[in-house]
Parts: sequence; structure tokens; C-alpha cells
Amino acid sequence: NNETSIKIGQFKLPFTKESLIRDPYRMAVYSTLVDYFMGLERNAGVQVDWESDHRRFVLSLTNGSPSLFSGNLWGHNSDPSPPWSALSQDTLYSVTMRYEWKILGDWDQFEQFTSPPGSERGVLIGLAGHRQNNERVSPFPVGGIPDGGFWGVTADVMMQFDGASLFGAVIYERIKDLSSTVPSINLLAFVAQGSTYISNQTELFARYESGG
Repeated sequence: NNETSIKIGQFKLPFTKESLIRDPYRMAVYSTLVDYFMGLERNAGVQVDWESDHRRFVLSLTNGSPSLFSGNLWGHNSDPSPPWSALSQDTLYSVTMRYEWKILGDWDQFEQFTSPPGSERGVLIGLAGHRQNNERVSPFPVGGIPDGGFWGVTADVMMQFDGASLFGAVIYERIKDLSSTVPSINLLAFVAQGSTYISNQTELFARYESGG
């Protein structure tokens, strides 16, 4: 209906704002290294979206993110599409939630990073969290997770100024019970990005990112 939608299938987990913006509408050719490493990628499940004039809430129940357990961290890209995901390590449960508060503007303008001259001013604040537990696997595969628990939180802000834009995000993620020699991993990162148009069709942008 006008406020609520439900989708079932494969989709990007609603965690980082950058990963939810389609590739052609990002500022650079590719996403930041921070989002590539700490974004939760795609997976299969069900998602509920609720949206009002100024607020949006998203809740998804999925097969979990492969990005830190079997993805970028281990150099192994598992396919989350059924039935291939059934052949790899699964999750006991996985919940992702995202909340967005639109202070100025309309929802459509926040589907891209750029703010062309003549566009409306806008401010959007986002908060998100993710929690999943992986199944115990025996015998443990090389680089596998015995019984890993994973959670993460992120906060971001988008500001658009009729020809200029600002974006900032902070991400924290923690993996527990990684192995007998590495009991936990803590990851903290941030991204700061700004842009301005110097003509109606030429835009300059700068971006700084750090994490570890």
C-alpha cells in the first residue's frame, strides 16, 4: 500500500546507505573500500519496508551476510542465491534493521549522492544495525567459522544544497568466537565525502575514508 511493502527474494541488506544507492548514482565509479569491506552485500530472505512523509523503517530476515565470514575477509566469494547457498555454511538467524529520518527534501533525491543545480535542499539521517549467528560446522573448513557471532551498527548523514552535497558515515562491526587463536575482531571505519558543481554539467568531489 502507500506506506508498507514486502519483498521476498535476493536483495542488498539494508545496512550501509552507500550500498543501497545503485552503482550509476554513486559519486565515483565504484563504492568506497570501506563499504566494499564492511558492507553486507546481497542475500536471500524477506524484507518489510514502512515509509511515511518523514520516516522510513526497514526490517529484513535473511540467510545472513557472507561478506566477513566467507566473503572479502577470507578471499572466498560464496553465492547467496538458492540453491547454491545451501551447499555452504548457513546462519542460525540474521536480522537487519535500518531507520531513516528525512528532515528536508523528498525521498527520491536521496537515491543518489549528487545534488544538481536547481534541485531541492535535503537532509537525511540514517541508523542501522545487523546481528547474525553462524551454524557450527564440523569439520571446520579452512578459514571457516566454528560458531561465529557477528553484529554491526552504522550511522550516516546525507546533505544536499542545490548544487553541492555532503555525506558522512561511521561503521562499527564485531565478530566473536572467530577461532581459538583469534577470539574476536573489531572493525571501525568512517567515510567523509563532499561535492560541488562548477558548471551545470561538471561536478568536483573529494572523499576521505579510513578504517581498520
